[in-house]
Amino acid sequence: MRTATTDANVGKVDDMIRANRHITIDEVAEELGISHERAQNIIHNILRYRKVSARWVPRQLTSTHQEQRMAVFLFRMNFLFRIVTGDETWVHHFTLELKAASMEWKHLSSPV
Repeated sequence: MRTATTDANVGKVDDMIRANRHITIDEVAEELGISHERAQNIIHNILRYRKVSARWVPRQLTSTHQEQRMAVFLFRMNFLFRIVTGDETWVHHFTLELKAASMEWKHLSSPV
C-alpha cells in the first residue's frame, strides 16, 4: 500500500507553495498525483499553512513623496480635462480580483 504523506511529497508541496503562494489544493493534488484530502492534510496539518486573503499594506510616504504624487495628479487631471468629453457614461477600466483569486498561503510563523 502506497502512502501519499511521504517526506518527499511533503517537501514537494512546501516547495510548490513557496514558489506560488496562490496555488490551490487541487493543483497540488493533481501535480503530485495524490487525493485532494491527502494534499489538504499535508498543507494544513503537517506544514501548518493557512489560506489568508492578501491585503494591500499602506506604506509611509515622506512629505516629498506626497508632494510628488500631488503634482503628478494635478498634471494628469488637467491633461484629462483637455481630452475627455462626453456625457455621464461610466466606463470601468479596472476589474477587481475575486477574493478567492487574491488569497495566499501563509505559514503560522509568517507575519500577518
